[in-house]
Amino acid sequence: MIKNVRTKLIIALVVIAASVWAFYPPSEKINLGLDLKGGMHLVLEVQTERVIQGELEQAADNIRRLLREDKKIPFDTVRTEAQRILIEGLPENNFEEARQTLEDYYGRAYQLDSRYEQGRPTLLLEMQTQYVHELERSTVQQSRETLTRRIDAYGVSEPNIQLFGGGEGSVEKQIIVELPGVEDPEEVKELLKKTASLQLQLVHPTAPRYVPRQSILESFGGQLPEGYELIQYTGHSGQESRIEGETYLLVKSAPVITGKHMTGARPSQDSQMGLSRPAVSFTLNSEGAQRFEQATAENIGKSLAIILDGKAISDPVIEGKISDSGIITGLGSPREAEILALSLRSGALPADILILEERTVGPSLGLESIKAGINAMLLGLVLVILIIVVYYRLSGLNAIICLIINMTILMGALGYLQGVLTLPGIAGIILTIGMAVDSNVLIFERIREELLLGKAVRTAVEAGFSKAALTILDANVTTLIAAAFLYQFGTGPIRGFAVTLTAGLLANLFAAIFVSRAIFESVLDRWQVKKLSI
Repeated sequence: MIKNVRTKLIIALVVIAASVWAFYPPSEKINLGLDLKGGMHLVLEVQTERVIQGELEQAADNIRRLLREDKKIPFDTVRTEAQRILIEGLPENNFEEARQTLEDYYGRAYQLDSRYEQGRPTLLLEMQTQYVHELERSTVQQSRETLTRRIDAYGVSEPNIQLFGGGEGSVEKQIIVELPGVEDPEEVKELLKKTASLQLQLVHPTAPRYVPRQSILESFGGQLPEGYELIQYTGHSGQESRIEGETYLLVKSAPVITGKHMTGARPSQDSQMGLSRPAVSFTLNSEGAQRFEQATAENIGKSLAIILDGKAISDPVIEGKISDSGIITGLGSPREAEILALSLRSGALPADILILEERTVGPSLGLESIKAGINAMLLGLVLVILIIVVYYRLSGLNAIICLIINMTILMGALGYLQGVLTLPGIAGIILTIGMAVDSNVLIFERIREELLLGKAVRTAVEAGFSKAALTILDANVTTLIAAAFLYQFGTGPIRGFAVTLTAGLLANLFAAIFVSRAIFESVLDRWQVKKLSI
């Protein structure tokens, strides 16, 4: 323990100076939260069902190829049902070989079972719960990372993005997004919801276009050609079609390139036919460039559908071989092109996003919250100072000095940690004021008791601090534990309260036990105090 009073005072001054440096100027070092600055609070839910279904469909397609082409095992159908894959019509003499093959390939992710239907054996592969959770967890995490990249690229300062929800035996599928200072909430919502799943697929050369689904089916005798699928054609990237009624294109199921082959995207202009229309130019990696070059070289004069989020937004004609770059047309406005380019650069969301909750706080309401919070804090501080000075006289000045030091250290901690100050955070500061005074009250009352026992002033002060220290430490540590749980399990505003409360409590321990004692000892060393004003 430090005995030298001068050393204690130097340490206190260094801590105070460091705290002032950490938060000055406060407008630059301390960020305001959503409820003070204004902005958006969203609770999003990642829709993982489509990802699981896509995994099943991909596994089913691989099983067809594995059995038919690699193992030469005949079967009737391979189809998906809920979270299961059914292989029907397997011959008796090939059943065990098929079972063993699928066990080797899919045993880790699927549980194999068998049953008889119409006298023939059927194999069932049911996705294991652990594997489902792995898929859900990775999908949610990837969604969070993609949303973070989009928000960073959009330019929102100090966003708060965290996972939420879940429970025993389930996966956290909700993402809380808090965006202070957002000026256009609708545009941000569109940016966050946009899946931006991009595929370029060749259009069937002879099939009718921009017609209802049934018309295309009838042109092929009611059954689509193998390797082709129907895609709704909207004529642009919005949700509403420019063409009356639902119309479709027949495109190759296997895409030429997808969004994963892109290395960059930027807004540009499409100047065909003398018109200047918004578009997005993109560049491709080596694999994408090779695939794109081969596909365009072999299909000059044919159409290539640009499919965004499952809908065709345009189908330009391939006029020549293209290698490492291209252009996306069919966009409605320059701002739409900017948002699409940003989404493509940050990566496609692996699953759809559903907005469960939305709150928007205007900047004027945030300003009112700041004024109300500061007024409450100042009023509480003034009342506390008056009461402490009246009740404890000159010793009360010591408590006031410690209270100011406490607040300085707290603000320094917020500035150093780049903390976000919220309205609950201001409440935490106000609570800290009360707890700081409470610590001084415990010490002063203990000193009074020692003086009433007839002890000398210095002995009474030393005994008061020594005996009150354990009680103060116990009270603050108990509250620190509660604050830790609030931070761990709370959302943004609750975390703000926990941060300010924790910083205030630690500052309180330093100010009440260390600085206050150093001030008393310094006064007693300088003047021969025979009667303490307390």
